[in-house]
Amino acid sequence: MLFIEIDTKVDTHRFGGEEGYIFAKTKDLLESGVELVLWFLIRKRKVLYTPKGKDWTVTDWDRDLKLPNGEYINLLKLLEESGINPTF
Repeated sequence: MLFIEIDTKVDTHRFGGEEGYIFAKTKDLLESGVELVLWFLIRKRKVLYTPKGKDWTVTDWDRDLKLPNGEYINLLKLLEESGINPTF
């Protein structure tokens, strides 16, 4: 199972901020059986790639990232193919 998150406006104070929220939620998802969690961090143009049982990495959102089914996802390409100009 794959879980995709996009950074949103959420009250993160009880987690010690946005980073704490992202890490806690990701850990919970992976412990519940999700194989891969992707966080698209729009303002930073980064992706947090968190496969179960492996190191988590942060990369640019123009990278091809492997999904559990063997396919790849690239956020920048998806935006461009959808006619969305990611220059914000």
